[in-house]
Amino acid sequence: MNHFKLSILTAGLALSMNIISQGRAQTALSAGDLAFIGIQANGTIDNFSFVSFKDLTAGTIVYFTDNGWTGTSFRNSTTLDFDGSEGLVFFKVKTGQTVSAGTILRALDTNTTQVEWFSVSGSTANLNSPGTIGTGTTASPQFPYIGLSTGGDQLYAFQSSLPEMNGTTGGSNPLFTTGSQLHLAAINTATSWANSTSAGTGNITPGLLESNGTALRVNNAGAVLATGAYFNTALFGAGATEDQWKTAIKDTANWTITGTGDTGASILSAGTITIIPEPSSAALLGFGTLALLALRRISRKS
Repeated sequence: MNHFKLSILTAGLALSMNIISQGRAQTALSAGDLAFIGIQANGTIDNFSFVSFKDLTAGTIVYFTDNGWTGTSFRNSTTLDFDGSEGLVFFKVKTGQTVSAGTILRALDTNTTQVEWFSVSGSTANLNSPGTIGTGTTASPQFPYIGLSTGGDQLYAFQSSLPEMNGTTGGSNPLFTTGSQLHLAAINTATSWANSTSAGTGNITPGLLESNGTALRVNNAGAVLATGAYFNTALFGAGATEDQWKTAIKDTANWTITGTGDTGASILSAGTITIIPEPSSAALLGFGTLALLALRRISRKS
């Protein structure tokens, strides 16, 4: 092989490795890959928890907002203060870390070994430093504008195709760019979904459905105003498959819904849930082939 061909081959290989490396920079999620399993609207600090059914690689970012969906976009995503009480935060998996599927993440666990949280405000994406989300005040908005209403509210999770925000004013706020959003999950403590016209209303975002649990309403009966709600993460002692977990999570009979008494420390579970892998199609085909061969052998001997 001459030097020219070798140079082309080397350059092509380097380009391929670079593309592969970029592709691994963030786990691309789809609707249902992430599920809310807890929400606390009248805690000392408002909180929420969720679990991913996929491993989250280093650099993975997921955004959360309590801005209601109007039917076409998030409400107040053309103003700087998000109605003064609604806003946007995101978490990012740290360099060299992977968050395994089944790990429970909570918004108040702000700067762990694996993830760090950032708060976002304004169309120019002003960022707070990681680890400061949690005890914010009006003067020091460390958990800016995620103030969940005890009278019913919605919370949404999504990824964005926009470049990652960096620094104090890095990049565009993905809340303002509807076309960049890929919606993952939504939870609603109000009694219904409706196009947002106020801080306490919001509809289901595109690609999500109540029927498959990607849009979850934890106040279905309306008998108890859900200021706090959390899923029974110990439901399957030895673990369950992804489909079994998802079926259980969308059933509010497996949730504790509270209206009072959760104003202190977080009521939301930490830890992990055990996700049992389901046999792949290839494995099932292999088992079927072995069973068929065994039957043939038995038939021949008889």
